[in-house]
Amino acid sequence: MLFNSFAFALFLPMVFLVHWWCCRTRQAQNIFLIGASYLFYGWWDWRFCLLLLASSLSDFAFGLHIDRQQDALR
Repeated sequence: MLFNSFAFALFLPMVFLVHWWCCRTRQAQNIFLIGASYLFYGWWDWRFCLLLLASSLSDFAFGLHIDRQQDALR
């Protein structure tokens, strides 16, 4: 899906509306945005979902590590 395509012109407002109107908690919003991101990248080539998964997992692991380090400093 390209940014200047008709599909993106429909995709972006739908994601925006669902994000703000249907997702009540911060956790639900985050999960929805991750799912929408996977859909967006997978629309063009499914292999990008593997790249996004690797990035998501590594970022999550680094975030947990940073959190543990900050707790140890307190």
